[in-house]
Amino acid sequence: MKIKAPLVYSDGQQWHNQVLHLREGWIERIEPASPHVPYDAILPEGSVLLPGLIDLHIHGANGADVMDASPEALKTISQTLAQDGVTGFLATTMTESAARIEAAIDNSVACQTQQIDQAGAQILGLHLEGPFLSQTFMGAQCPDYFLEPNADLLTAWQTRASGTIKLLTLAPELPHALQLIDQAKALDIVTSIGHTAATYQETAAAVTRGARHATHLFNAMSGLHHRTPGAAAALLMDDRVTAELIADGLHIAPEMVYFALRCKGLDRVVLVSDAMHAKCLKNGEYTFGGQTIILQDQAVRLKKNGALAGSTLCLNQALYNAHAYSGYPLEKLVPLVTSIPARILKLDHLLGAIRPGLKANLTVLNQADGAVLHTLREGRSVYKNPALDASLAG
Repeated sequence: MKIKAPLVYSDGQQWHNQVLHLREGWIERIEPASPHVPYDAILPEGSVLLPGLIDLHIHGANGADVMDASPEALKTISQTLAQDGVTGFLATTMTESAARIEAAIDNSVACQTQQIDQAGAQILGLHLEGPFLSQTFMGAQCPDYFLEPNADLLTAWQTRASGTIKLLTLAPELPHALQLIDQAKALDIVTSIGHTAATYQETAAAVTRGARHATHLFNAMSGLHHRTPGAAAALLMDDRVTAELIADGLHIAPEMVYFALRCKGLDRVVLVSDAMHAKCLKNGEYTFGGQTIILQDQAVRLKKNGALAGSTLCLNQALYNAHAYSGYPLEKLVPLVTSIPARILKLDHLLGAIRPGLKANLTVLNQADGAVLHTLREGRSVYKNPALDASLAG
């Protein structure tokens, strides 16, 4: 299959008028377009071709939640994410009972084995957001099920998951947290610091021990202060750490998105949705992690105290928001939703860029506003915008 694209963004660069040669789901080669050569598909002017987007932190969408622990739920999430240009994601759990977490793990493994996600974004593994979190910064996590870090339990869960737990959110100030970081590293799990009241020094010690990621930077953690710099400062300052940002204009101010990008650099930030099952639903009351939430005008909050409870953000919109908030060229920000998450997952030899030898996971956006025109996974169409029928005009 030969696809002619007027504009391509990948690896922080842009190319005009290119042709991608795809074979059996892989990118075979890329070359400048030549006149009078037939193509299987021609992308419309005003569109831009990107690598497929990757979301490391997503709980649910369109009424479905990872904690539902059903194939139907993961299939719904997978197909909904394809509409956002996402071709791969980590199924993210909540802090609930061990039995419910284990049911979600079992379901994820079964769905990956059965390839239940073939018609949408691929399940790339699991992100355990808890249960080893701080009572002080619980966010929308249910404190009834918080546990002290337990290396044996994590080992049992990774065995149960057949090695597919990729990311673990942890509060490093808890007892035995540093030992759990050691064990996570041995199990090939990236430790992410989040939902934490850790001091600057405690956070720095966790990074020295091997933690390498930050869960939704600034949210649910000890923040910046000129006398008590907190976890946020330690995570911002350490070049060994990659940091998630929820760029929806609600979780953090637009100016703080720019601040984080300036501090961390464009190669150490990942945009995530942290979306939950109310994404795509109408305003109203719902249940999330065993607690009542209210969805009003795209904001999701706990009914009991008004705390933000995940988001309804689409990852393509997060990319365009970051561009608007920071002023950085769009092509420089594309790695934040493609190659950097692929690198964190140690999948950058397969995903995250438009290069020969990588999978043909591709997203076509309207360059002006970021609307998704078409999503391809391994060269197969998994979403085509019905309102923009010219997205792949042969």
